[in-house]
Amino acid sequence: MLPPRVKLEHKPWKGCVDLTFQDLKFEVLRSRLDGRLPANLEMCRTAPSSAVRATVPLLEATKPFEPQIEAAKEAFRAAEAILQLWPQIRQAAGFPPHEPI
Repeated sequence: MLPPRVKLEHKPWKGCVDLTFQDLKFEVLRSRLDGRLPANLEMCRTAPSSAVRATVPLLEATKPFEPQIEAAKEAFRAAEAILQLWPQIRQAAGFPPHEPI
């Protein structure tokens, strides 16, 4: 569903889910998406790339998973929400509608 230089990743140690645009400068992403994202998403630098980010609870690999289940579910919901926005983000970010996947 995503082009080769775009990836969706949960970063549990950082408490975020990122839609990362590899080698796309933050200023370019900001100019294309400014004002087009829901309030719960932000744009950020992930040098040398940029990302659309959802903040989610931290997950700690060294702690038991059971108490962290709701945090993990929240991360999955954030990833799903970003994927649902992908068609709008894709168009606003300037990716061709039929770019090979």
